[in-house]
Amino acid sequence: MLKLEPSIKKDLRATGRRMTRTRQAVLGLLQRTSQPISATEIFEQLHKENLSIDLVTVYRTVHVLKEIGF
Repeated sequence: MLKLEPSIKKDLRATGRRMTRTRQAVLGLLQRTSQPISATEIFEQLHKENLSIDLVTVYRTVHVLKEIGF
């Protein structure tokens, strides 16, 4: 399991959201990527890692992370 910054989980809870497995996967990919990547690239990479996720979920997750200031 990826160790996440406690502030991210706290910020999600403060907005009434949870740290789901898909949010954790997207966040983990973003944290280990050294260059900016698109939502489509996130989607494709997570599919290569055998994570079942929809593209719209990736967009929503990126939006939520942006809202909380990640």
